[in-house]
This record gives sequence, C-alpha cells and structure tokens, in this order.
Amino acid sequence: MQRYSVIDDVPSPRIRRLYEYWMTKKGDRAMPSRQDIDPADIPALLPYIIMARLEYAPFRVRYTLVGTRCVENGAFDYTGHYLDELHFRTEHDTDWHEIYGLLSREKLPVLGLGQVKFDNGMLKPYAVAVLPLSRDGETVDQTIALEDLELEPLEAMRRPPTVRIGEPPR
Repeated sequence: MQRYSVIDDVPSPRIRRLYEYWMTKKGDRAMPSRQDIDPADIPALLPYIIMARLEYAPFRVRYTLVGTRCVENGAFDYTGHYLDELHFRTEHDTDWHEIYGLLSREKLPVLGLGQVKFDNGMLKPYAVAVLPLSRDGETVDQTIALEDLELEPLEAMRRPPTVRIGEPPR
C-alpha cells in the first residue's frame, strides 16, 4: 500500500467523511476513544467500516466489526478473528501487520491506496484509512478503518500517494 500525506489527496469521499468525523470527535486530544464514536452519526459509512482492538505483549490485532461491504470485498466475515490468523487472498500489496504496528507507534491516521487482485488477475485500487482510538489518550487500543473499493478509476489515479508504508511521508 502506498501512503497519502494529507486527507485532501485521498480519492474517497467516504474516507474524507470518516476522517472529518474522527477529527471532530478527537477535538484537542491526540485521538478520540471508542466511546466517542456513535454509529448513528455515520450510518452511510457503516458497510465500509472495520473496527479492531489492538493487544500488546504480544502485539496482536483482533477484528471486532467488519462492515457488510468489506465482508463482500474480502469474500468472508473476519469479525472476531485475529489478523495473524488470516490470509487475505485478494490483498496484493498491503502488509496489515506493518500498518497496525505503525499506527500503534505513531498514533496518527494511516491513509493510503492499496490494490486488490481478483481471481482473473485484474488489479483494482482501493482507498483506506485506519484511524487510532484510545481509552487513555496515550495508547492506541482500538482502530476505526474504512476501505473504499468503489473508487472511480480516474479519480484514484488523479492524486498519487506519496510513499510506501514503512517510509516516512513527505
């Protein structure tokens, strides 16, 4: 997955809407808590939402909610499963372990553009945002993410990402 440095470059109105909501709930804090997130505030986004809980010692990611569109796109419902138990066969260029590790260290949103590979070999871009949540305001213990596979092809190509995950954004 390649990373965007600013939200305005992300080619997904859904992601920009979730990011604006997250920023509103965050206020002056480093990040909002899960309790700040009310699904009734973002009903149109719910099918695209993925929520996860981060565990430490050892570091593991457990998916607590996977929206219906994400289930359809991934071809299975991974709610309740740990990331290290899963193999996303359609995932082409994204290291999810690295992304969640980065999020837990930086405590900042990860915005990017990945690709899925279909059984016929076709690649299709999708936009993603993974946003940190914290009960204590310090430790990222949960995340709210949005995966948008329904991008217009020209829009997805219009604003190229800045760097690959693992490199610092420019």
